[in-house]
Amino acid sequence: MKSLRYTTAAVIALLMAACTSKDELPTYIVDESAVTTGSEKLSDHVSSIKIVPLETSDSLLIGRISGIRKDGDRLFVNADNHLMQFDMNGKFVKEIARIGAGPGELKRINNFDVEGDSCYILSFDKLVIKSISNPDSYREIPVRSGNYIRFTPDGMLVACGMPLENGNVIMQLDEKGDTIRTMLKACDDWNLSKVVGLPELSDGTYIQQMNFSNDLALVTPSTGEVRTIKLINTSDALDTEDLNDALRQTNSKMDVAGEMYTGISVSGSHIFWISMSRGEMNLYIYDKERKDAVKLNFNNLVDDISGADNFMNNMMIGTLPFNESDDNSFISVIDPAVASAYIKENPNSFAAEYAPLENADDDANPAVIFINFK
Repeated sequence: MKSLRYTTAAVIALLMAACTSKDELPTYIVDESAVTTGSEKLSDHVSSIKIVPLETSDSLLIGRISGIRKDGDRLFVNADNHLMQFDMNGKFVKEIARIGAGPGELKRINNFDVEGDSCYILSFDKLVIKSISNPDSYREIPVRSGNYIRFTPDGMLVACGMPLENGNVIMQLDEKGDTIRTMLKACDDWNLSKVVGLPELSDGTYIQQMNFSNDLALVTPSTGEVRTIKLINTSDALDTEDLNDALRQTNSKMDVAGEMYTGISVSGSHIFWISMSRGEMNLYIYDKERKDAVKLNFNNLVDDISGADNFMNNMMIGTLPFNESDDNSFISVIDPAVASAYIKENPNSFAAEYAPLENADDDANPAVIFINFK
């Protein structure tokens, strides 16, 4: 199925209600009884879609994007280990970091976060903090190799989603890079998701997904507390143990019986996640205020907004993990090579405002999509 390659990291989960004691916290986020089947028309769930081609010079083209962070009117893109800043119209502003062996250059850009004029970049065994206004100004902090970095008011969180000498951990660091505490010891035998990186569920509460399962680690940096909860309360949801057993019995994730969850992401008003089960994919849209969810059959979802039909289903919804928005816009990307091939087969599928993609080829830059959900 064409959308499979874009679903290995997809999307979202939900806001926790304010609680006064630890015992009042739920053991799952949403009950199956609060989930209804929604319309297959995207316009019933999405208010607008904006596609912004990214502009750079001929000497600095953008390859495959592995991370996007939107911060106000600034857009930061990590593509092929080049971290760049753009404005909201896609205009190239500056390069923040690149791989190399020179001063301030990195072996690899695993993940990054931004806060004010600082950009926090994970690279193998160090954390590099660069000035956004002056990228030549930086300092390095030795850290354990990590997959994700999240700046919080209570200290930086670094998630290590790979088996190391004492298991998977989340470290909390102070502004000097010293370890305040190491968390997640109760989950050392679980594999942290290499797709979902510490989205904020509510004020001061962050999550890490365990592989592609229904299990979540709920992290509170202010106290160092880590709780394990479930994403959804349904008999079809696969927890970590069930998922591991199922994956050992099949060579394809799409053949697994029961729902496995490819990722989680959060915005100001909504939480989303995508599930897969025996070739079927479902998109869940959770409303934080109403505390209920709509379940859409991803395979049948019709894009009646952008005019791109199935192409947009695959490229837009399938890449929601790139969302790092500070508002209600979800961020996705269009791969130009795929866009070019699709447009040649479907010449009337794109609206006029997306004309820049018609000439896309393997050397063109990707476009960023901003999706506003109702």
